Amino acid sequence: MQNRLYWAQIGNTLAYQVWLQYEQDIEAIAGAMEAVIATKAKGSKTSNLETAQKYSSQGKVRKSPFVE
Repeated sequence: MQNRLYWAQIGNTLAYQVWLQYEQDIEAIAGAMEAVIATKAKGSKTSNLETAQKYSSQGKVRKSPFVE
């Protein structure tokens, strides 16, 4: 199965990229990305799924315009 590049825009300005193997549960992926971003912003080097699930998804995840 091919990996596809998706990106999330958190708020209005920050964009992050992630390689996804599956296209399901996009909202959960966006939430996980937000958790990683928030965790790193606090100076921690790690994040986990449990932490990710505590964050609601306010970003949008969609296919990158740079790949097909």
